[in-house]
Amino acid sequence: MSFFRFLVSKHLWISVLVMFLFLGGALWGTLKWLNHFTLQHVEITLPNLQTYTLQEAEDTLMAMGLRVEVLDSNEYFSEFPRSSVIDQFPAPGFTVKPNRRIALTLNASGPRKVPVPDVIEKTRRRALYDLESKGFAIGALEYVPYIGKDVVVGLRHKGQELVLPVELTKGSTIDLIIGMGLSQERVRVPYIKNLSLEDARDKLNMFSLNLGAVVYDEDMEDTAAAFVYRQSPNPSWEPQLRMGANIDVWVTDNQNKLAVDSLEFYQANPYADSLDVPIDSIIDDWSDSNAP
Repeated sequence: MSFFRFLVSKHLWISVLVMFLFLGGALWGTLKWLNHFTLQHVEITLPNLQTYTLQEAEDTLMAMGLRVEVLDSNEYFSEFPRSSVIDQFPAPGFTVKPNRRIALTLNASGPRKVPVPDVIEKTRRRALYDLESKGFAIGALEYVPYIGKDVVVGLRHKGQELVLPVELTKGSTIDLIIGMGLSQERVRVPYIKNLSLEDARDKLNMFSLNLGAVVYDEDMEDTAAAFVYRQSPNPSWEPQLRMGANIDVWVTDNQNKLAVDSLEFYQANPYADSLDVPIDSIIDDWSDSNAP
């Protein structure tokens, strides 16, 4: 009886009401504090900071209530100004809270120098691979009388012969001086139509030839889609040029100018049933010339 009287007593329910009011007030205060502390409804959309100088990027982010973390890059990208922002994390367009740290990656202050690999007395194929893998561009192939055929006997940069060991700026163009043997051997002209300019250059180098004059169509708009539609001298199966000769090309992005004589050229191959020309070389020529 006394327990029932306690349950219905005014003092008990006043205590319960006070307790709920206290807990409700504490919960409301905690939520308000968390919203203020975590800035629940405050978001900042990150701008694109690429090409900004470090000072410009810092001023922009600090004005938005953000912090900056700088990451240096060992690589130099010529399409960006030196020491400018080339990347950021989080990416542009992302929303972040105030006081968030934004990581900025800066472009190098200039191209770094790397050692030129020693390719003297190495084959042309191996030398091209070694130089390109180090970030160097291949220039002209100059053939000179030398007992070793297709062997590198020297390197040039801007007309000056290189004395190894030496370091050059990454991306520099290096000309190769290559032995042509002691014979008067000639090489055939490969079919390079419908290839990109870079692929055409690589293929000519594989045949010990150089890319000569490049004539662009006046109405060409998309250089990324450009291809060779004419070459001079024309491709031939019979050796006719000295090693190191130049092949001039005409380039366009007009698909209507795609060469359609590749099948005719390969059907005229006089070595199709002969071992004088390796079958792998014939297959490579066919696949290369018909590449999109």
